[in-house]
Amino acid sequence: MAEERDINNLITVIGGDDTQRGAALAALEKLVRENWDHVRVEGEKINFNTDWEPPFKELKALSKEHPEVEFKLLADAFTNRHWLCSATIANGKSDEEAISLVDDAFDDLFVQIYGCSYEQWEKAPSEPFGKIFAS
Repeated sequence: MAEERDINNLITVIGGDDTQRGAALAALEKLVRENWDHVRVEGEKINFNTDWEPPFKELKALSKEHPEVEFKLLADAFTNRHWLCSATIANGKSDEEAISLVDDAFDDLFVQIYGCSYEQWEKAPSEPFGKIFAS
């Protein structure tokens, strides 16, 4: 497996038209490259590493500048902190939810992030977002 990361984030820009999504994605990519590392871009998705927490504050500010789109965040801190997070950020607000192994929503979110069930992952650990960013 690749090097361990504190929090591995994947943000997808959704909604709006092509021009609006493109402008929001460009602004997001600039923000991410200036502030964090391990940056990968694929279509309208950006994957990067943060320390301590996902970039909620930064995404809320960016969403005010691009009100016609939403930023869908999936954050993986499972290997280090035993939680996953899902959030939709729009118009300066977010509905983030941190989910641990005991939560009912864990299985579905784990599959979104890892592409397999937790039980399958325990037998053969893989990188998060691997199906999106095939190396």
